[in-house]
Amino acid sequence: MRHILLATDGSESARRASEIAANLARTTGSRLFILTVEGSVLRI
Repeated sequence: MRHILLATDGSESARRASEIAANLARTTGSRLFILTVEGSVLRI
């Protein structure tokens, strides 16, 4: 694994996921990319 993409909305669950992703990136030597998502989703 060379790259990890983490999408986050800033929630508590996302914070915990960030810690896991960071640890996984450290362990595997991968690059961690973080995408921050804000706002609401338009449902059709």
